[in-house]
Amino acid sequence: MNLEIINKEEDFFGIIEESWAGPEEFIEWFNHHEEEIEQYLVKYGVIRFKKTGLKTNVDFQKFIAEINIKPLDYIDGNSPRTKKSSKIYTSTEYPAEVFISMHNELSYSNYFPKKIFFFCLTPAEEGGETTALNGYSLLEKLDPAIMGDFFDRNIKYIRNLHGGSGIGASWQETFESDDKAFIEAFCLENEIKISWKENNSLRLEQVRPAVLEHPKSGRKIWFNQADQFHPSNNPPEVYEAMKYLYEEDEFPLYVTYEDGSEIPESIFEHIRSVSRANLIALPWEKEDIMLFDNMSVLHGRNPFSGKREILLSMA
Repeated sequence: MNLEIINKEEDFFGIIEESWAGPEEFIEWFNHHEEEIEQYLVKYGVIRFKKTGLKTNVDFQKFIAEINIKPLDYIDGNSPRTKKSSKIYTSTEYPAEVFISMHNELSYSNYFPKKIFFFCLTPAEEGGETTALNGYSLLEKLDPAIMGDFFDRNIKYIRNLHGGSGIGASWQETFESDDKAFIEAFCLENEIKISWKENNSLRLEQVRPAVLEHPKSGRKIWFNQADQFHPSNNPPEVYEAMKYLYEEDEFPLYVTYEDGSEIPESIFEHIRSVSRANLIALPWEKEDIMLFDNMSVLHGRNPFSGKREILLSMA
């Protein structure tokens, strides 16, 4: 197995290129090397498989169905996606001009995936890279003088979901269901505090640590989306407009410390600055698959032009 390491200093981000003849050959190879791939993923965080021979949504669905994982539905998610088939979704559908900040998927939830598979159907004409950031090194590079006791505290994530008409996600989209009993049971099981509000809206509160211990490496990892949930993550003009429209506890997304105290915006600014300065962005090529350890690696997306089709599955 030929493995190229992109960031040798941090032992981060591997690329494997074998020129498989088609989906069947790649799937057979992947299953045969399952244990080795798992070891590489724990060590390097993200692996890109090039020239896989997978060409269609059906090929990707076959791959996900035939490897040894348990795919998840995107329940409790907060990113706009389209469900293409069972356990297969489009990558985020935010407008092409938007930079999607670095994050661990669903780190605000107890129901988070350990792995994410991205598959390139059509690369953008320009830009559109799925970016990667080493969560171990992010912890080391953030300035303690700015971060204060952030790493030692729990984070409260707040979402105000409309019932079908409004800004941001609806609760029906978020939970892939309009069954309130199902949603209430899911939230109870996953320690989500819920409140049904006026106009059929739903408020969610989730408390999660800022830092976790990786179950396989045993190392401390960054695992939160605090900077992404704060409305200052929007362009400045949008953030200013939102402050006129909403009280702090009514934003579609908001974040505080567990006790309700505010997190200084200087912390969010520092997180975003360090993240953007250290991310890796490699252009997509058709047939590529990127496998992320969602606990140790953050991902995002660069702005792009032209048609871009990236699918994903979580496990």
